[in-house]
Amino acid sequence: MSACRKKGCTDPIASNYSESAQIDDASCEYLDVTSQLRAEVMTQYADIVYFTYEDCYLEALVMQEKVSSFLESPSQEGLEECREAWMLTRRPFEQAEVFRFYEGPIDGGYSRLSEWMIDPSYIDYVSGDPFSGIIWDSENFKTIDEEELIDANQSEGETKVTIGFHVIEFLLWGEDTASPSQLTPGMRGFNDFAANDSAATDKIRRSQYLEAATSILVADLASLVKDWSSSESGNYRQSFLGMNSTKGFRMILTGMIRSAETELAHNRLRVSLDSLDTEREVSKFSDNTSTDVLMTTIGLRNVFEGKYARVDSSIISGASVLDVASLIDDTLSNEIHDAVNASVKASALILSPFDYRLSEEFAAESSISNTASELENLSKLLIELGRKLGYEIDPTIRTR
Repeated sequence: MSACRKKGCTDPIASNYSESAQIDDASCEYLDVTSQLRAEVMTQYADIVYFTYEDCYLEALVMQEKVSSFLESPSQEGLEECREAWMLTRRPFEQAEVFRFYEGPIDGGYSRLSEWMIDPSYIDYVSGDPFSGIIWDSENFKTIDEEELIDANQSEGETKVTIGFHVIEFLLWGEDTASPSQLTPGMRGFNDFAANDSAATDKIRRSQYLEAATSILVADLASLVKDWSSSESGNYRQSFLGMNSTKGFRMILTGMIRSAETELAHNRLRVSLDSLDTEREVSKFSDNTSTDVLMTTIGLRNVFEGKYARVDSSIISGASVLDVASLIDDTLSNEIHDAVNASVKASALILSPFDYRLSEEFAAESSISNTASELENLSKLLIELGRKLGYEIDPTIRTR
């Protein structure tokens, strides 16, 4: 009897749904059904990217002002204000992590913003080597300015990083030499910058380095804002929105999947946990890593829900990956939404400082492992959504 039963697509939401089909033959097609919605999601995604980077840029401008004021008259209070401004700039920037890994603007030259496996001894003094780094090397680095730092960046190796968030972080906090159990970040003092006479060349050069690195960061963020601005012509946003919705939506999913599984779950969490190596910590000088992780998972939620809460508390909301998922498979959509929220909730339980969570006392503690597991599950579900749309997305590209 089964041989007489008609085969075809039995899913009512598919474009080729057959009312007479009794056996599903895996021929269901969805792309035409969701084409317009996916285009709307791309536009909303572009808006979220733009406003996230704009918030980064605006916060970086505040940081630049704080740095300028501090360098004019160094004080401990001024240094603390610079540190606070750095952390506030990191919050939207880490939410932008999900905009990577599909060859967008941030994956080009601007990837230098976020390099975190850095060798601090290439920049300044560290424990056991009080005269190391560019700041002390006036023979090979006669001047410290933006051009010199950009040219030197990774010219002598992958970890010989001279610019970006984590270089500024090191300059503001210094090396974190304390035991993780002391729960303290780097303790650089403001006197490292307080050059009261021309003989204090290291302090002068350190001030020049901080000023130049901050200016480069601000300029790079300004470029990313232009790349995604709706008022600029011929920029990346225009080419992105000019793509067909099949390609554009695939890029959005790719960024989510690789951010969740490859960069965050694997590179930042699993590798650190498996090795218990505190040098694998992302923001290791400031002890801001736990917040970094939380902000990155919130960024994943932003894209899935098509919503972004700006620094000024305004909300950007519109068409979302959630909407597409609901149209394709409501059960899967709910599972993905649950996984997104579970990832955010799990990451919020990773207490600071992150390096203490990697100490032997907390080796069996589950918050880091749980977060990685939730992110891996999220990636698996997003990959399944991609398959239902005709995509095969590889999450396993190891970037480090």
